[in-house]
Amino acid sequence: KGLMNELSMPINEAMLFIFPFEGKPSFWMKRMNFPLDILFINDDDVIVYIVKNAPPCQEKKCPNFQTTRPASRVLEINAGLCKELNIHVGDKVSYFIKE
Repeated sequence: KGLMNELSMPINEAMLFIFPFEGKPSFWMKRMNFPLDILFINDDDVIVYIVKNAPPCQEKKCPNFQTTRPASRVLEINAGLCKELNIHVGDKVSYFIKE
């Protein structure tokens, strides 16, 4: 389900998807209500691909956004944060999980 049908995401939060092995996962924005930056991260916690400002889609057929390099994690953040926080491909990611 991810963020489908949600109205927003707090600015200091994100949605993290963890896959059991590296591959080329693809994501879509079906039934989303706000744009996202989508970061694809490999097993070494390095960002290998970024989709900036992925637009919401309310159509029956929505575009897929897929990494070109193997990734095992995908982090969705509010659109514009990559630019605002100077996040780039090649950056190392650290995780702080709030319970």
